[in-house]
Amino acid sequence: MRWGAHNVRRHGTGVKRFHHAVVGDLTLAFEGLESTAEPELSFLIYTAEPGSPSEERLRLPASWAAGRPAAGVDSLTAP
Repeated sequence: MRWGAHNVRRHGTGVKRFHHAVVGDLTLAFEGLESTAEPELSFLIYTAEPGSPSEERLRLPASWAAGRPAAGVDSLTAP
Protein backbone atom coordinates (compact mmCIF):
# COMPACT_ATOMS: atom_id res chain seq x y z
CA MET A 1 0.00 0.00 0.00
CA ARG A 2 2.77 2.48 0.86
CA TRP A 3 4.59 1.79 -2.39
CA GLY A 4 1.44 2.47 -4.37
CA ALA A 5 1.03 5.78 -2.57
CA HIS A 6 4.70 6.63 -3.17
CA ASN A 7 5.05 7.10 0.58
CA VAL A 8 8.84 7.37 0.60
CA ARG A 9 10.83 10.47 1.41
CA ARG A 10 14.55 10.22 0.83
CA HIS A 11 16.58 8.22 -1.57
CA GLY A 12 20.17 8.11 -2.58
CA THR A 13 21.75 6.65 -5.65
CA GLY A 14 25.24 5.80 -6.68
CA VAL A 15 27.66 3.08 -7.61
CA LYS A 16 29.37 0.77 -5.17
CA ARG A 17 32.24 -1.61 -5.79
CA PHE A 18 32.50 -4.95 -4.00
CA HIS A 19 35.04 -7.74 -4.03
CA HIS A 20 33.55 -11.23 -3.77
CA ALA A 21 36.01 -13.92 -2.68
CA VAL A 22 34.93 -16.32 -5.43
CA VAL A 23 33.62 -14.30 -8.38
CA GLY A 24 35.87 -11.25 -8.03
CA ASP A 25 35.13 -7.57 -8.46
CA LEU A 26 31.56 -6.32 -8.84
CA THR A 27 30.37 -2.84 -9.74
CA LEU A 28 26.72 -2.33 -8.77
CA ALA A 29 24.40 0.65 -9.01
CA PHE A 30 22.32 1.25 -5.89
CA GLU A 31 19.26 3.14 -4.80
CA GLY A 32 18.26 3.61 -1.17
CA LEU A 33 14.71 4.40 -0.07
CA GLU A 34 13.28 5.26 3.34
CA SER A 35 9.67 4.93 4.40
CA THR A 36 7.99 8.08 5.75
CA ALA A 37 5.70 6.00 7.94
CA GLU A 38 8.58 4.06 9.53
CA PRO A 39 11.76 6.16 9.42
CA GLU A 40 13.91 3.35 10.82
CA LEU A 41 12.99 1.18 7.84
CA SER A 42 15.07 1.58 4.70
CA PHE A 43 15.67 -0.40 1.53
CA LEU A 44 18.83 -0.71 -0.52
CA ILE A 45 18.49 -2.07 -4.03
CA TYR A 46 21.59 -3.13 -5.95
CA THR A 47 21.65 -3.90 -9.66
CA ALA A 48 24.29 -4.79 -12.21
CA GLU A 49 24.27 -3.20 -15.63
CA PRO A 50 22.78 -5.64 -18.16
CA GLY A 51 25.48 -7.38 -20.18
CA SER A 52 28.26 -6.16 -17.88
CA PRO A 53 30.99 -8.36 -16.38
CA SER A 54 29.37 -7.75 -12.98
CA GLU A 55 26.07 -9.19 -14.21
CA GLU A 56 27.87 -12.27 -15.51
CA ARG A 57 29.72 -12.69 -12.21
CA LEU A 58 26.47 -12.44 -10.23
CA ARG A 59 24.99 -15.29 -12.26
CA LEU A 60 27.56 -17.75 -10.92
CA PRO A 61 26.42 -17.85 -7.26
CA ALA A 62 22.79 -17.64 -8.45
CA SER A 63 23.36 -20.80 -10.47
CA TRP A 64 24.69 -22.58 -7.36
CA ALA A 65 21.48 -21.80 -5.49
CA ALA A 66 19.32 -22.84 -8.46
CA GLY A 67 20.88 -26.31 -8.48
CA ARG A 68 19.91 -27.09 -4.88
CA PRO A 69 16.43 -28.02 -3.66
CA ALA A 70 14.83 -25.56 -1.28
CA ALA A 71 14.89 -26.36 2.43
CA GLY A 72 12.12 -28.76 3.42
CA VAL A 73 11.43 -29.95 -0.14
CA ASP A 74 12.48 -33.52 0.68
CA SER A 75 9.87 -33.69 3.42
CA LEU A 76 7.17 -32.90 0.84
CA THR A 77 7.93 -35.81 -1.49
CA ALA A 78 5.89 -38.98 -1.37
CA PRO A 79 7.36 -41.92 0.56
